[in-house]
Amino acid sequence: MWIASKVPAFVIVAALALANPGCASIRKKEVETHSFARVTLNKQTYFAGETLTATVNNTSEVSLVYPWGFCKTVLQRQDQSGVWKTITPVGPCGPLALKFLGARGRVAQNYTLPSRIVPGSYRLVMPAPRAEGAGRAEEMNSPPFNVISTVPPKGTGDL
Repeated sequence: MWIASKVPAFVIVAALALANPGCASIRKKEVETHSFARVTLNKQTYFAGETLTATVNNTSEVSLVYPWGFCKTVLQRQDQSGVWKTITPVGPCGPLALKFLGARGRVAQNYTLPSRIVPGSYRLVMPAPRAEGAGRAEEMNSPPFNVISTVPPKGTGDL
């Protein structure tokens, strides 16, 4: 305890940081791979025309920037050969058009599915948030979800 009281705090912090190089390498790896966020959905199965909620979760310890916002979110459908094809933009811009998302923060956005889409496997594709100075934004996808009918049966309520 006597030594710590004679050494300035910033020297102790610097020594601890140098002694634990794993912290710096984790941050560098996150910056290089843009693995800062993930998208979750409120459920896995929807009717055409139904509203889904996509939540973007910042999984990092740094604030993220959204250089393009989430106004460029598109809906994709998986064809029989497994290829994802863009169906339509699902805008409009909403709360996900934030410029920053704090460390471990989250934000949710509702999207209404088109009323005239066929049953199948779909996903949302949107620009990925990134750490400031991390390079160009990449895309991130929601988990796949199913559309099971073009019209919800009367009296069934929510799935």
